[in-house]
Amino acid sequence: MKARLRLFTMLAIASMALSLESCTKDKPSLSSQIPESQLWEVKAGSVYDGDSFRVIKENRELKIRMCGIDAPEKRQPFGIESRDYLRSLLSKDNDRVSVVVTDKDRYGRTVAEIFVSDGDKEIFVNGEMVRVGLAYEYKRYSGKCPNKDALDTAQKIAEVNKAGVWSNPNSVYPWDYRKNGRK
Repeated sequence: MKARLRLFTMLAIASMALSLESCTKDKPSLSSQIPESQLWEVKAGSVYDGDSFRVIKENRELKIRMCGIDAPEKRQPFGIESRDYLRSLLSKDNDRVSVVVTDKDRYGRTVAEIFVSDGDKEIFVNGEMVRVGLAYEYKRYSGKCPNKDALDTAQKIAEVNKAGVWSNPNSVYPWDYRKNGRK
């Protein structure tokens, strides 16, 4: 059983990598609609939860809402862990991140896919948060994300591995938690 689980995990990670590659290379019409990534600096102390933060560049500042994911609220189980893990990911390249803007939300936040360099590899931060079970794919909005397939794969990996939020069958989705007025 463990060998099958490891095999599934390896296949899913490979699938996620291929999804990322195919989203950026095989669909020129899609990539022509998406702005190029821009390098920004994460604003110190701005990572409040596991799916939003602020970036700065020169004299501009953006509040980022990560595309296609929803992290547990801080008062929910795994809320603090989610925030702390996002902080650790964003700090991997001296607080520099690549931002690919996809939209603006109703609160005026910039919705974006986030990438960070880690040595010789690039991490799709949105997908990594889901893969480790510290955020959910927010299917209501993930269709607008260029790397939606990677988010789907990441969630399957997290579910199979019972990672983070998936370790508790009674976990409450953050959108339901907010709807019930529990912040």
